[in-house]
Amino acid sequence: MARERSAKKTNDVRLRQAIAEKLKDTPEQQEVVSPLVMFLAKQGWSLGQMVFGKTEWHIPKSPSEQTKREKGRSFKGFPVDIAVFDSPNGCADPQHLLFIIECKQPTEEAGVSQLEAYFVGEPHVRLGIWANNADKGATGAFIYRKPDGGMLLKRRRIADIPRPGEAIRPEVQRTTFCDLIAPSPELFRSIVDDLLNKVVIEDNNITRREEQLDQLCNLLLLKLESDKQAKSNRKEPVVFRSRESEATTASEIKKRYTSFVDLYPDTFTTDQDKTLRFGENTIAACVEALAGLQLIDLGVSTVALAFQALRSEALKQREGQYFTPQAVIQAGVRLMGLQWEDIILDPACGTGGFLVESILEVSRQRPDMAEAELAKWAQTHIFGIEKDAIGLKLAKAIMQIAGDGSAHCVRGDSVRTHIWSKDFPHLNSATWQNGRFSVVITNPPFGQKLKVSGNDSRLSGLDIAMTDGGNYSDLEIGLIFLHRCWDWLKPGGRLGIVLPETYFFSPNYQFIYDWMKGKLEPEVVANIPMEAFQGFCRAKTNFYVFRKMSRGRRMAPNRVVSFLNPRTCGIYKSGGGRFKTDPDTGRRTDEVDNELLEAVEAYVGGQPSAGQAQMALGEAIDRRVLVPGYYDPRHVDGIRSFLCENELRPITIGELLEEGVLTVRGGHGSPGNDQRTGHIPYIKVSDIRALRVNINPTNLVTESVARRYWGGTSSGLQAWDIISPNRASSNIGEFAILLPGEEQVVITKEVFIFRSTEPEGVWSPFYLLWALSLRVVREQWRRIALMQTNREDCGNRYREVILPNPPDAQWATRMSRAFRAFFTTLANAKSNFLRAVASDPCEYIASLSGMVAASEDEQER
Repeated sequence: MARERSAKKTNDVRLRQAIAEKLKDTPEQQEVVSPLVMFLAKQGWSLGQMVFGKTEWHIPKSPSEQTKREKGRSFKGFPVDIAVFDSPNGCADPQHLLFIIECKQPTEEAGVSQLEAYFVGEPHVRLGIWANNADKGATGAFIYRKPDGGMLLKRRRIADIPRPGEAIRPEVQRTTFCDLIAPSPELFRSIVDDLLNKVVIEDNNITRREEQLDQLCNLLLLKLESDKQAKSNRKEPVVFRSRESEATTASEIKKRYTSFVDLYPDTFTTDQDKTLRFGENTIAACVEALAGLQLIDLGVSTVALAFQALRSEALKQREGQYFTPQAVIQAGVRLMGLQWEDIILDPACGTGGFLVESILEVSRQRPDMAEAELAKWAQTHIFGIEKDAIGLKLAKAIMQIAGDGSAHCVRGDSVRTHIWSKDFPHLNSATWQNGRFSVVITNPPFGQKLKVSGNDSRLSGLDIAMTDGGNYSDLEIGLIFLHRCWDWLKPGGRLGIVLPETYFFSPNYQFIYDWMKGKLEPEVVANIPMEAFQGFCRAKTNFYVFRKMSRGRRMAPNRVVSFLNPRTCGIYKSGGGRFKTDPDTGRRTDEVDNELLEAVEAYVGGQPSAGQAQMALGEAIDRRVLVPGYYDPRHVDGIRSFLCENELRPITIGELLEEGVLTVRGGHGSPGNDQRTGHIPYIKVSDIRALRVNINPTNLVTESVARRYWGGTSSGLQAWDIISPNRASSNIGEFAILLPGEEQVVITKEVFIFRSTEPEGVWSPFYLLWALSLRVVREQWRRIALMQTNREDCGNRYREVILPNPPDAQWATRMSRAFRAFFTTLANAKSNFLRAVASDPCEYIASLSGMVAASEDEQER
């Protein structure tokens, strides 16, 4: 016996020596890697199956680096602390890699995130482990690769690391709350996406997309309830866990769900809500994927983001409902200046983003407030209405995480109050009465085709839809919500609402200003960058803060309206994070590029921000433009500095038109694709580039088509006319000039065609083009090209563009001399070229062939 102990001790010493020879001389290697390798070796893994220490296994950092490795070339990779292969012979082959252990990352969260990245680079690895302690009883994060390619996150003891010959899979066990692991946002969203795809493909019990979403939502709610219960009793096994078989798991989960439905009757209101209708295998798969995750403390924004997978893009676009990015929610709530006593309503609460952020805002204001006290505040101060059943369930789930204001989130139609008695009788209670709420904050559905009928507006008393003749017309639902929000507010209450900016500048919506008179006064308008909703639509929106006026009170014309014009909101249109770039190195930093939140924080703190402007309320209303970009001083600072530095006077395009120095007209129209079969060029807005019109050989129309669009035998254009797009183009503010001989073309209607009435005077076409091409002038077009529905539109605001007024003809000639020389030379060259071709085309072709041949000979030499 003593001999055996001695031999074992000798073997251990030799093993430690062999391990020590392979290790790096660092504390991490000595204190964590060494005992972990020792443990693996005692479990039966040979050192020949492991790569660690000085040699280190490297995992490709990207697919391109993975390809390099496959071709036997050097590649950039992540070093792994311990890599275990299925045999010593397969130790250098990534296809034989079984599992990896990561010890470098200081926290579990960072370790899990790193392992997720490793799984991408090593498609054959079955298990990833984060462990910073080699003690058998210590726990670590285990990520298993599922057969379908998904990932399953579990907390396991070091003693649970597989032995040689064992299947690498998570064992079924009685998991407690302490065993649950909070996944990264990316991993959680990936898991939800995978589950949704699995349900769609594999479950035959439910085939309708909407019902599949609803059932998966029910399971997620049950999982959250399980986490909530387990958190209060950390020693008992969690309810939401796998059992010994799919049938047993499904049976137990269904039984628990029935009790859960009885606990929350306001959430589960329909017969379809009463039971789980997925098949056994689907329920078991969902439980296996979610059971090891800790969601209740994961964080509101993470859960909210992942839950959007349940509201597919197609489904939400159909309803005009778009996921409000967290950056917009956070900025909007900060602008509202919430107080403890506020009673807050979101009448289109969706998944509860604004309501949850309101709870968090109050929590930030009172950091010492107990969790129970915050929950009590939410129960009496937070209210939401949502028409969509799934959206309401998700809102309640997220509210549970945030502090639980879910009791007063109910289902209903916020705008058609005349149907409440029949369809939503609970909304007729005093809880939802008009004039009760001090804050209403919302992002209502919007879209030109989403309208409330005139009859519904009449029956519900929504006079915003009333025409001058006293009739009611169909009206966009966003504007109907504007009226309902005003109804719900008490006098002096604040409304924060996301609306398309079209409503507040377009001639088609001027009636809104008349309706708002005596009802709502704007206090601040914040630009929401296009990227916020561009993944769903091109509707340009702003966040408007209004205050409800007391009855009989008149507008204070000298009161200031603030406009904030941030240009980023921390995301790209794809939804990915946007980060600032170091101006010195050009490299991306880790700092989020969120000018929206920065501008709001500055405004709330009484500090200026880039692009911020203030305007007297009376002047803003008179202009009938409530759009931040229009008032952004950055668009006109450049021209003002230029004029000052050169001692010049300003003059607007409108003034030049009024004085008769310029004329302006539009284009002809847009022939259909089937009409483009002739020889006369058709010019689109995209053909205006680099001061010239591009002739696209695929866009040529016949003379008969051209005459139809011209309205006669001539285009009405003249040489030296200057053209620019006026709507539906990113080229607005770019100009082109027509040369002699280019007049007979068809031009799309969506352009300005400017003509100088004094071609050899001060405002010659060349001076006009020089002035319009100045960067400080072009910058102004960003101010006046606003989003009409989903297309850029200048309207009559182009008349406000400021140009440098030349002191005399000599100065104008001197400034534009290069423009005149370039374009007249180009015109002469073009004329000579055409004459040469017309006089003897054969000689021209022969000479051209000779030039080509000479060029080829030169290249060969």
